[in-house]
Amino acid sequence: MKIISGRSNPALAEKIAVKFALQLSKVEITKYSDGEVAVNIKEQIAGKILLIIQSISKPVNEHLIELLMLIRAAKENKASKVIAVIPYFGYGRGNKKFTEGGVASAKLVADMLDVAGADQILTLDLHSTQILDYFTIPVTNIDLTGLYIERIKFKDNLIIVSPDIGGKDRASKLALILNAELAVMNKERLAGGSCMMHHIDAKVKGKNCLIIDDIIDTGETVVQAANFLQANGATSVKCIATHGVLSNNDVLNMLKFAPLDFIYLTNSINLRYLGIKFEIIDIAEKIVQELQKIL
Repeated sequence: MKIISGRSNPALAEKIAVKFALQLSKVEITKYSDGEVAVNIKEQIAGKILLIIQSISKPVNEHLIELLMLIRAAKENKASKVIAVIPYFGYGRGNKKFTEGGVASAKLVADMLDVAGADQILTLDLHSTQILDYFTIPVTNIDLTGLYIERIKFKDNLIIVSPDIGGKDRASKLALILNAELAVMNKERLAGGSCMMHHIDAKVKGKNCLIIDDIIDTGETVVQAANFLQANGATSVKCIATHGVLSNNDVLNMLKFAPLDFIYLTNSINLRYLGIKFEIIDIAEKIVQELQKIL
């Protein structure tokens, strides 16, 4: 078996390689002046199982093209099996066609991964499990509930909060395992990417609230949720989100000054130090455990 990394998350790829007692195989990725990407796998991989580690994170389109080209290069160089490990599945929020003239972008990405030649996909905490139906190849969608439970130190008066109806299943599973209350918010999307919380289906006064979500992108959802919980008498508010997209420069300031006591993110996306309010949960061991089941 050999492991190569795209440019999106080499630190995580290195950790995965170390846990397999391997070194990352050499790959050359270059970009022409017009932005075109070229890849060159610099080692013999014929007859080998090849793991390609690449999150589809910003710059999203560039990292997606890198991944597709690495998969195709692996197939053309006779790898026996190509497993694409995609810790963050960009375009996952396009899990369905939202407008008459739109497109389910997640399905298009699934089709492209298939056409490129991937034999199997491993990802984690997809925005919607509906995406699994778009693939014709095996897909493992890693559940991180166990890792999250290890971080939950406060359990008195605990209530698990989904910031919208779409995340109810994720929050319900965690609440059931912890024997905790569940609350689901009613979120309205507004123009310009902002949102507003209208209602919550449980009382949070005097409760320790834990918001659970898959993505923090602009920070608008989690900040508005924290404000709403505080206004309704929550004793404390923390947040766990798998993918720290953090797509603009204002997100960190918003999160730092929001009524959030602590925020957990994973290293599915390569993140720099974010400050004492944050903890990055390492997912390398979990990924290796799941890979060992399918290798």
